[in-house]
Amino acid sequence: MTQIETAINETISKANKIVVFSHIRPDWDAISSNLLASEILRLQFPEKVIVSAIEKCAIPNGEYLPGYQNIQTGNAMDTIEREKPDVIIMTDCPDFTRISFDKEALKQYFSNKQIPVIGIDHHPRERELLADYISNHGYNDAVEEVHVLFVKTFGYAEPAETPKYMAAGILNDTNNFMFLKENHTQTLQYVDMILNKGYLLDEVSRQITRYTGQHLLVLSEFFTHYNIDKYVTYFWISDEFFLAHPEIPRDVYSISKDIINHYFLRNISFNEIFLVIYPENTGYKGSFRALINRYDTTVFAKEFGGGGQKPAAGFNIEGVPSITTAIQKVLEVVEKNLEAAKMF
Repeated sequence: MTQIETAINETISKANKIVVFSHIRPDWDAISSNLLASEILRLQFPEKVIVSAIEKCAIPNGEYLPGYQNIQTGNAMDTIEREKPDVIIMTDCPDFTRISFDKEALKQYFSNKQIPVIGIDHHPRERELLADYISNHGYNDAVEEVHVLFVKTFGYAEPAETPKYMAAGILNDTNNFMFLKENHTQTLQYVDMILNKGYLLDEVSRQITRYTGQHLLVLSEFFTHYNIDKYVTYFWISDEFFLAHPEIPRDVYSISKDIINHYFLRNISFNEIFLVIYPENTGYKGSFRALINRYDTTVFAKEFGGGGQKPAAGFNIEGVPSITTAIQKVLEVVEKNLEAAKMF
């Protein structure tokens, strides 16, 4: 084990109570990695109290994963103050500010924190407030990082439902294997394990891909507004639609955005850079995608204080009067940074 891995193992072993967080607006990899980590720890350390927590966690058919209904969904700071953990673990998320919508409260708390924090992640380490100990080998998804660290490195016992957690996380974060990176051999070995355990990937995909009428309504608005620019193909939600539908939760927009990203962006033009952008309560939320090894989309996202991985990065824009203005700003940033973002 490395020095960091030894420190993580010792920190976990000494704790009596551990809270496992994942990032806000969780996807299936965030939820799967959280639950896999929590279940492994409960099985390995039955004497410890293990709490799973994801602020405002909601995803269609989340009950498919064992333990989903036990995730605490309240404000992250309230959870910390109530549970008083000895250790905090963050899966699919190395940055304190991503576990709650109340970022300022988190910054204030962690600036004086005494609790050790462990990050188990696979994203680039370019964040403001990182965990004390980080396990990050740049795998294709966080469930792999959790399993490699806890089971393969530490030798912890694993729950019988491990293949289900692994399948949901891998399918989500590889976009059904479209985003496989250099370390794809390990991912495919996990797929072999999943299939040998009797899980069919098309059935897993069907279970984790569930939509409501609100998703279809938002999708219809996305399909009404798209454009093929010189460099970027993009979809957007109008300000008028957003204001006319206050009943639609933010998570519905996020999941609908993912549907556009997964199934449509690449198929309506020969562009290699793609964008989905839509209103939020305090501005606009954007999501870049690019063909693998063509453009590093984090170059664009960083211009707005965002980030992510090279083929997929997110950002927020505030202080602009309309979605039209926001789109124009994004297109200007892309054109200005096009050469810097090229990977070929």
